[in-house]
Formats: sequence, structure tokens, C-alpha cells
Amino acid sequence: MANRSVSKVQFLPAIALATSFIIGGIFYEKTLDNWLIETVSGYTLGLLKDVEHEIEEKKIHFYDLSPDEIDLFLNSLSQSSSEQRFSVIHESGKLLGDSKLTKHEIRHAENQTKHLEVAAALNQGKGIAERFSASSNQDYLYVAISLEIEDEEHGHGKSSVSGDKTSQEHVHQRDILEHEEHEEHEEHEEHEEHEEHSSVYVLRGALPITSLHSMATELRFIVYLLMLCSMAVLIASSWFSHRRIVKVINQERLLQEGRIQKSTREIELLRQLANMLAACKNLSEAQMVVKDIAPRILGDINGCVSIMRESRNLLEVEIDWVEAWPAAKTFSPQDCWALRKGRFHLSREKNHNLSCSHMSELKPEYTTMCIPLTAHGNTVGVFHLYFTDTQTPVSKNIQQLAFTLAEHLGLALANLRLQEKLRSQAMRDPLTGLYNRRFFESKLEREWSSAHQSHSSLSMLMLDLDHFKRFNDNFGHDAGDYVLKEVASLLNDSMKGSAVVCRLGGEEFGVISPNTPEESAITLANSIISKVHELHLEMRGMSLGQLGISVGISTYPDLDLAESELVKVADKALYEAKERGRAQAVHAREMMEK
Repeated sequence: MANRSVSKVQFLPAIALATSFIIGGIFYEKTLDNWLIETVSGYTLGLLKDVEHEIEEKKIHFYDLSPDEIDLFLNSLSQSSSEQRFSVIHESGKLLGDSKLTKHEIRHAENQTKHLEVAAALNQGKGIAERFSASSNQDYLYVAISLEIEDEEHGHGKSSVSGDKTSQEHVHQRDILEHEEHEEHEEHEEHEEHEEHSSVYVLRGALPITSLHSMATELRFIVYLLMLCSMAVLIASSWFSHRRIVKVINQERLLQEGRIQKSTREIELLRQLANMLAACKNLSEAQMVVKDIAPRILGDINGCVSIMRESRNLLEVEIDWVEAWPAAKTFSPQDCWALRKGRFHLSREKNHNLSCSHMSELKPEYTTMCIPLTAHGNTVGVFHLYFTDTQTPVSKNIQQLAFTLAEHLGLALANLRLQEKLRSQAMRDPLTGLYNRRFFESKLEREWSSAHQSHSSLSMLMLDLDHFKRFNDNFGHDAGDYVLKEVASLLNDSMKGSAVVCRLGGEEFGVISPNTPEESAITLANSIISKVHELHLEMRGMSLGQLGISVGISTYPDLDLAESELVKVADKALYEAKERGRAQAVHAREMMEK
């Protein structure tokens, strides 16, 4: 579609030129003949002016010359040519000489004053006419001018009488040359004409119309040839430029399509990255996502993400891709120019070459880029890139991709940190830092389902501090909280493998111990009872006395019960341990056997 549009537009100049040629050709045809007549008339008029100047300079009186002398004069003119015809006419209309007529034709020529060009020349000084010449049997373009020769030596004037003996003798000699039978008549006629005549003449030039038509044809040929050549050149140049433009457009279209495809792919990858990061539950999952998608967006560019610790005095590299991060894995915020400036930092730019201190382990010719990761008004980390290509500067496109990627990572990391914080608040006891009852129930359900499917053991321990209410009454709640924290720490340290301890409420604790058979569970319970018994606590220099703890145990699949039933029978075993004297462990199987 684009090529067809370009093709139509491309040939508009050729169409416009062809239209202008047609209109110009019509106008040219209409004006050529008139222009040619005016031009040739002006040229002929110039020739006549030159002849007039020569006649006036030599003071030639055509009445004093014989027809042969007039013909000789006319033929000797430098302005004369094979087609140019000159005539000399007296004011009376008598044709005195003509370069194309014989003496006989001259002598018997009609009176010339009836011709338009002669009459106009006598009245206005010049005349132009186009007419048919019977003597030459063709059309001529006639141009005539009048001239007056004043010469006192000959005594000629507009009203002078000729009685000059020399003139009569000259006329007599000329008449002798004529035929004898006309001698007397001619001598009488010459005498009458010489008696009185003026010195006003008409000098006439003529050019055959066929010559004008030939000139017009040549001009038409030249003009139409130029038009044709111009048209051919324009069409050829239009065709060539069209081919060139189409080629350039196709190349640009392919480049544009490539850029669009690349941009579309980048947008799709960024969208996928944002979706995957939003679905991550912890930093490990985010690391997997970034390692997979970041190289697809940025290519083979090494990068990493360092995360700000809660203390905000140290950053640690948590996520990297392409290769293991070769620079410092931990660093202070003061070691990074980007954090100090509050905006991105490129180590090699036009006006500086400054690398961050934490990048000192990289080669100095490498270009590094650091972008602060901010979200919700807080800096959560830094996005780092380094480029091993020392010849090519970092392109604006790569920078923009890095900014976009950093924006997504900053939001994702802030959200993950917030999720972990909320999850911790929802799943952990704020006093002891142990998991709470909600986590206990969720964990027990998962572990029981896993044990049921894998036919493995799962032991449940319910623990309760002995006489804790009396302890609170004697030492106060602050001491009670202190004891709970210390016991929680002891329990947490006593867990092995995937065992988890939770605070279920008050002084009651629960332990979920996957892959733990009955004997191992009893051993773990006795170990806890022993450690609590050996625990000696002091608060403000005052001893808090000896502590005791009772434990109830249930084990799956020894007891083929659901997870809720396991908790109930473990509680019953706990109460049984308290009834037996406290500070001991009882397994629920013992109760069922009794």
C-alpha cells in the first residue's frame, strides 16, 4: 500500500510536466509564426538599415545607375543571400532594381505603390507585409523602409527639373542598349521621367515564406526534442528515484518492524517480569525469576541487585545473573555514588570517569552503572550493571531498559520485604519470636498430609511450663515474659532437622517434628525437660528459681489419627504428665494401651 502511494506521488511531477508541455505546445504553436515573423522582420529591418547607411554614405542615386549597375550593387551587398531578396523602388512606384528579377521583369513590373509594404514605408517610414509574388510564384515576407538622398551636385530635390546634359547623355547611352524598334519610345519615356523626379526611394527586403516555415519547423523540432528529452529524463529520474525511495522505505520499514518487534518483546518481558515478581513469596523465588528474565531483556550484560539491610548501614548482593558478580558482595552506602547522589551513576561519561568504590575489583576500562532501587519513598537496594565492551558507549535504549527494570525490581523487593514483615507479624509470636498457633495449624496440616502420602512418621509434642501462674504471681509479669523468651530460645535451639517449635498461647508450646518415630520423639521430649530443669535464670540480680516443663506426645502413623486428633491426644498426654507429677513426658499410646 505504501509503495503504491509513493509510486503515485512520485510520478506526479512527470504528469504535471507533461500537462505543462501540452499547454505550452498549444501556446507555442499559436505564437510561433507571429513571433517568427516579428523576429525575421526585425532582422530584415536591421539589414535594410545597414544597406541604407551604406547608400547614404556613398550617396548613390539609383536614377543615375543603369539596371545592370543596380543589380550589381544589390548582388554585391554583404547582407544579400541566396534567399534574401532586395529591391529598390522609386517614390513614384517604379521598380528600379531587384536582386531576384531579370531586367525585363524589372522593366515591366507593375507600380509598387499599390503594395502594402511600399505604401506603408512611404507614409510611415517602414512597412511589413506577407503576400504572394507573381514574378517568383511564391509567398514572401516583405519589409520596406523609405530613404531620401539629398545631393546638391546632382540638383535633385523633391521638385527639381532635370535638364542636365550629362544626365541626358547617360540616359541616351542606356537606351541604345535596348531593342532598336523601342528606341525612340524608350528615349521619349526616359526623357519625361528625368525631367522631374524626387530623391526619395524605398528599399525593400523579402524572404520566402517557405524559409520561415522551414525555420519554424526546425524550431518546432528543437523545442519538441527538448520537451521529449526533458520528459524522458524526468521519467527516468522519477523511475530511478522511485526505485531508490522504495528501497529506502523498505529498508526503513524492515528496521522499524525490527524495532517494533524488539520493543514489543521487551514490553512483554517486562510485563512478565512484573507479574512473576508480584507472584514471588520470598527473595529466593525473586532471584530465580530475575536470573531467568533479566538476561532476556538486557542481553549478555552482567548485573546484580544488592539489598539494603534493616540496619541501613550495609548492602549485600542477593541477586545476580549471567555470571557470578565479580565486584564486592557487601559494601557501605557511602561506597556507591548512586546512593550518595540519589540518582543513577554511570562510571564513564563524556565529562567524567568515576567508578564507585565497591566496583574497584573490576577492570578500570569497564563501564559500570548503578541505579538506586526506591519504593514507597525508601531505598531498598541498588541495581548494578557492568559492560565489558570498552569501545561502544552505553546506549540510551539500554539505559532506559535498565531504568525500567530497576523500577520493577525496586517495587518487587519492597513488596517482598513488606510481605515478609506482614507474614512474620501474622505467623510469629511478637514476644518470643516463635511461630504462633496459626502457623502451627497450617504447618501441621501440610506435614500430616506429606506423612500420610509418604507413609513416614510425624510426631507431635505439646509442652507446658509447670506452675507458671504461680511464678507470675511471685515474680511479676515482666519476669514471666523474660522466662518465656528464654524457654523459647532454648526450645528453638533444641530443634533438629525440620522440626518446628511454636507458641500456642500463654506458657503452652507445640513442636511438629516430621520423620520422627515414637522413640526419637520421647528422646527429644526428655532432652527438653532436662534442659529446662537445668536452666537457671536471674533478673535484676535476683534468682527466678528452678523451672519445670511437662510434655505430651503423639506419633503418626503409630496412632492412625487425623491431624486434629493428634493434637487432642497429645493434649491428653500432657494432662496425664501433669497428673503424674509434672516435669515428665507421656506418650499418648501409653494411655490408649491402658
